Amino acid sequence: MFKKIFTVMLCFAFVLGVSTLAFAKKAKVSKASEEAPVVKHRYEPKDPLKEKISVALDVFNQTASMRFWVSNHLGIDVTAGFNYMGMGNDTSTYGFKLGGGVVLPMMESEHLNINIVPGLSISTSSDVAKTSYFTFLASGGLEFESFIVRDVFSISSRVSVGLGINSITPNGGSGSSGFMFGLADSFAVTPLIVRFYM
Repeated sequence: MFKKIFTVMLCFAFVLGVSTLAFAKKAKVSKASEEAPVVKHRYEPKDPLKEKISVALDVFNQTASMRFWVSNHLGIDVTAGFNYMGMGNDTSTYGFKLGGGVVLPMMESEHLNINIVPGLSISTSSDVAKTSYFTFLASGGLEFESFIVRDVFSISSRVSVGLGINSITPNGGSGSSGFMFGLADSFAVTPLIVRFYM
């Protein structure tokens, strides 16, 4: 009889111990989940200006460009330009330029943005003497953009330096001096860029 009571008591103690351990473990997990910080993934919304595509015209260099903002901290510029002056069959001049770059905001305010604008460009042209020029240029510039109407219309100026390669072919390739190849360096001030946001 004593053995039966002892066995029942031992089983009861075992069941009680297992239940207590399970309850304690569950309470510990619950407390840990309450104390653990909830991580929320937050995505930075785009500035209203950077949700738009801008179209710009470089008044003096006769080039047009489009700017797309990938995020608040990175934009992409695509540039193209063409000029032609026909003065007769043998005296026409033309030029073509194609380029691209990235826009990295340096300072932004309501009326003025300052951007760093590195990029690459190729250009070709021919002058009255039928001399052909080809240039491949890597450049870096500092752009100052002033808003006339915020998020709608701005004017910009840019200062840039560049380094690349340059080739000159006199007389359309028929001259005695032939093809010349050299290092191209450039320091340019672009005084007026008119930009519209759409």
